[in-house]
Amino acid sequence: VVSFNLNCLRNIEDRKKEVAEQRITKMSTNNKGKQALTFLLLVLVLVILSWPLALFIASWYVWIMPFEGVFLVLFKTDIIYTVTDFLERFLVWPRALGRAIFVECGSGATFPLPPTQGFSNKERISEGRFDWKKIHFTILWLVLLIFISLPLAIFVMWFWIIAMPFESVLNKMTQIDGKELGEWLSDFLFIFVNWPRSLTKAMFEQSEEFPNPFSTEEASTNQYEAAA
Repeated sequence: VVSFNLNCLRNIEDRKKEVAEQRITKMSTNNKGKQALTFLLLVLVLVILSWPLALFIASWYVWIMPFEGVFLVLFKTDIIYTVTDFLERFLVWPRALGRAIFVECGSGATFPLPPTQGFSNKERISEGRFDWKKIHFTILWLVLLIFISLPLAIFVMWFWIIAMPFESVLNKMTQIDGKELGEWLSDFLFIFVNWPRSLTKAMFEQSEEFPNPFSTEEASTNQYEAAA
C-alpha cells in the first residue's frame, strides 16, 4: 500500500511538472508570436506611415526654417519656432521606430510614438539697427541661402531620413571621432540640414564672418529626443 501511494505521488508530481512545462512552452510560443506580429507592425508603420510622412514634411520644414528669424525680427513672434519644433517630432520618428525594430526586435514594452519635443538648438537672432553699409553681406548670405543652402538641405534631408532607422545597426559597427557610426552619420548630415538656419541668422545680423556649417556648435539631434 505504501509503495502504491508513493508511486501515485510520483505520478502526480511528474504530471504537475509536465503540465508546468507545457504552460511555459505555450507561453514562450505565444510571446514569440506576439513579438513577431509587433515586429511586423513596426516595419509596416515605418514603411507606410513614418517614412512617407517625414519625407513629405522635410521639404516644407527646410523652407519654413529661415522664416523663424524673419517672424522674430519683423513681427516679434516666435510662432515659426513652434511650428518647426512640432514638425521636428515627426522628422525623427523613423529613428525611434528603427530602434524598436533593430534593437528591441518588437519586444519593447511601449509603442514608439513620435518624441514630445523637437531636436534643434535654435539660435536666437540678435536684434539691431539695419546698417546700409553692410547690405552687401545681407545680399551675399541671402543668395547663398536661396541657391545653395536650401537646395542642399532638401537633398541631404532625404538621405538623412532614409538612413535614420538604421542608426542602431550602424552604431554596432565602429566609431568615428569618438561617436558611434550611426550617430556620427546622422549628425554629419544634419549639419547641412541646419545650415539655412545659420545663414538666416548671419543675414539678419549682417555678419561679416562666413557662417561655416562645420564650425557651428549645433548639438546632436540624438540629444533632443524625448520619450513619448
